Amino acid sequence: MSSNQLTSPPPSATQWDPLKVYSSYRVLLSILLFGVFFINLKNPQIGTYNAAMYLICSVSFITVSLGTLITLFLKTHINKFLIFCIVCSDIFFITSLAHASGGISSHLGILLVVSVAAGSILISGRVATLTAAAATLAILFEHFYFTFYGKNIENASSVQTAVLGVAFFATSLLAQLIATRLRTSELLRERATREVAKLEKLNYLIIQRMRTGIILIDHAFKILIINTSARQLLAISEQAQTPTLKSISPILCEKVIQWRQHNSSYHHSFKNLVTSPEINAHMADLQPSENILIFLDDTRRMAQKAQQLKLASLGQFTAAIAHEVRNPLGAISHAAQLLAESTTIDSADARLTQIIQEQSKRVNQIVENVLELSRRRSAAPQPLNMRLWLEKYINDHSLDYICLLTTQQDIVMHFDPSQLQQVLHNLLENGLRYSNTSQANTSQANTSQLNASQGITRPQSKQILIRGGEDALLELPFLEVTDSGPGVADDQIQHLFEPFFTTEAKGTGLGLYICRELCQANYASLDYIPQVKNNSIENAHSQQIFTGACFRITFAHPNKQITN
Repeated sequence: MSSNQLTSPPPSATQWDPLKVYSSYRVLLSILLFGVFFINLKNPQIGTYNAAMYLICSVSFITVSLGTLITLFLKTHINKFLIFCIVCSDIFFITSLAHASGGISSHLGILLVVSVAAGSILISGRVATLTAAAATLAILFEHFYFTFYGKNIENASSVQTAVLGVAFFATSLLAQLIATRLRTSELLRERATREVAKLEKLNYLIIQRMRTGIILIDHAFKILIINTSARQLLAISEQAQTPTLKSISPILCEKVIQWRQHNSSYHHSFKNLVTSPEINAHMADLQPSENILIFLDDTRRMAQKAQQLKLASLGQFTAAIAHEVRNPLGAISHAAQLLAESTTIDSADARLTQIIQEQSKRVNQIVENVLELSRRRSAAPQPLNMRLWLEKYINDHSLDYICLLTTQQDIVMHFDPSQLQQVLHNLLENGLRYSNTSQANTSQANTSQLNASQGITRPQSKQILIRGGEDALLELPFLEVTDSGPGVADDQIQHLFEPFFTTEAKGTGLGLYICRELCQANYASLDYIPQVKNNSIENAHSQQIFTGACFRITFAHPNKQITN
């Protein structure tokens, strides 16, 4: 930073306020000088040498001062020449009033010190020194005039004139020094203000782009700051108003209250809405203020790291299962088959051998599923066109029991294609299993008719609805699989994705667990949506409503790169 940039700035808006103050002073001074003349007309103190000239100059001084002040409020730009003219006009009028009052002896010349100081502050450089020189020449002229031409006038001595001249130059130099330092401080302050504004803007952008949700609230739970990630995690639109924490998330508000009461309390993860991701909340008290900073983390990222550790330990566990379980299990199954082939076995024992074989197959399937988890390759997500991929999947597998409903626009979903097929296959099998048998028989007799304009297959009876679209709040692609069965009981919802939990006698309880694991590996989430009453497909002949179990896959953002 060079000194010239700080000490010699161009005239700018920062000079307007001092110039307006000085112009207001000129108006008051001119009115005061005009009024003092009429206080004691019998024994006047000023205007004694030439009263007519004093009146003319004082009125002219008032007019020029008022006109200058009005002009300053109307102009949008000032320069050094305008300020110099204002100061020179003051020197002229004050000198003329002093002349009409008897010269230097009237003591009006001391008023020139204020004009010189104002000119030195408002004007920088040699032009400011020129105003001091002009004032000195004015008082020298008055001194010499009344010395040689004055009659019966007691004029000031040469010493007083010299002192005034020295005072003018000293005032000019001191005022310029002070003005230079003030300008330097002002420029540094403005520069610091701009830097602070840039830092505030940068901090705001950083907070808004953080993957961690940030919410700042005061002691009354009024929201001061909320970033984009927090809105997405809480499923709040960008246009929605966020006055208080309770208005956007009563659950989070309750957790903050518990944290204030028990500062060391641990908070379990929660969902603000059924379709929103699972969140972990951490609070921090900002002292000395009573503000509270809330951090919201998406548990899917933590689950991804935990899954890697889980798969590593699962590999060792499944190796032992393969050696210790499958060999004895094969022997039991083979012995049951040989026993069932015996001609001397009765019907009761034959039934027992059948049970042994069925349960052996079930245990073997469980072992196969666990082995599949441990051997599963890493996910390789890639962008897939939702509508085209679903149509191809349905046509390739001849799935006539599916009713497809997707939006007209092309929605991109990030997922490993083979793993998405596995997830969708498991969800469709579950849906078929719990759908009504009568609807299943009807759906096999129907043929598919694809409505190209709406992307909907509309046979007369379907068992499963696949609905795809983009969530308006989260701005994330989603895929819902809804069956026409009875749904899931409320007491079973929390256990749906637990391993080995099943409501079917022959089930392994690993289907939904594997589906969720695959979704987490692709940075997606799988959730159960309860009480879906509005998914209906209507055609010209009948209306079919899907009110069974609904599972939603929420994909990662299509414009964000996914890395493992």
